[in-house]
Formats: sequence, C-alpha cells, structure tokens
Amino acid sequence: MRTLIFSFVILALSGCSEAVVLGGGPTWVWVKEPVVGSGDADKMASAYCAQYGKKAFFEQRLQLNQDQVLQPTLKYACR
Repeated sequence: MRTLIFSFVILALSGCSEAVVLGGGPTWVWVKEPVVGSGDADKMASAYCAQYGKKAFFEQRLQLNQDQVLQPTLKYACR
C-alpha cells in the first residue's frame, strides 16, 4: 500500500517539474516555479525578456494565493 501511495505522489509531482510563464509584457514577467526541481525559472524569464531585447532581473516572490508555498510565483523586471 505504501508503494502505491508513494508512486502516486511521485507521478502527481512529476507533472509539476517545469517553470511556467504566467504573463508578462515589455517591462515584466511572472514565472511560476515548479514543485519539484529548479525548472529554470531564471532561464525562462531571461528568454521572455530577450524577446524585447532586454535582460531579466529578479524582483520579488509574489504571494498570489495559498499555493505560493508549493509553487511560488516570481516577478522579474525586463530592463
């Protein structure tokens, strides 16, 4: 039974291993970090800002809802 529960937890978390761009514009981008792994949030923000010929700079961790404990949302400035 423990093996089944452990397998389920691993399977559920495996889909949460990538950072996701939630939104952005020419001067900012929000990136939601994954539950497991680094997910390359910095790289995703850098790639997004590069579309505007800018670099990404970390500003703050947003507390949008209760999920931020497991999946914090990071705000980056594009300069």
